[in-house]
Amino acid sequence: MKLFIIEGCHASGKTTLINKFKENNKGVKGVKVLDENFYTIDNFECGTQLHQFQWLMNWVNKLKELNKTKVDVVISDRGPLSSIIYNGDKFKHIADEIFKYLIKEGIEIKTIYLKSPEKEEHLKRIIQRSGTLVEKELKYLDEILELYTINCKNFISISSYEELIDIMNFKH
Repeated sequence: MKLFIIEGCHASGKTTLINKFKENNKGVKGVKVLDENFYTIDNFECGTQLHQFQWLMNWVNKLKELNKTKVDVVISDRGPLSSIIYNGDKFKHIADEIFKYLIKEGIEIKTIYLKSPEKEEHLKRIIQRSGTLVEKELKYLDEILELYTINCKNFISISSYEELIDIMNFKH
């Protein structure tokens, strides 16, 4: 099974890109899309790190399950790198173990970094989502973008749907 993980800052366009992929590939056998919210946790009040850990474990279990079926290609909206970016290095060793495990299971992994749009466009998207933007969020956005820049420098970088399809070498 081939796993394509789309990583990138919030409001960079990952979900839009993945929704376009879903729409253009409806009914194609052997293809599965894991959107960011494939697994929800109702009434979860133990804090974001525990929530993130549970999301990661469910993500791994879902991939294990798909690997046993006739799924050839999985495209995932986020993966373990997001856990590291948004929660600090506490998750780095867990993410490393997850990747080692998935590779051992025969899953071919490609992590793809979706470059963020120009700052003005990026801020417009965030405001569209939340209705407002405060100075604290601007600083946070800059920090997150910097972390993605540092952590994704060795990944394939894209900025469009067409580039994604080229990288996936996806023809149906």
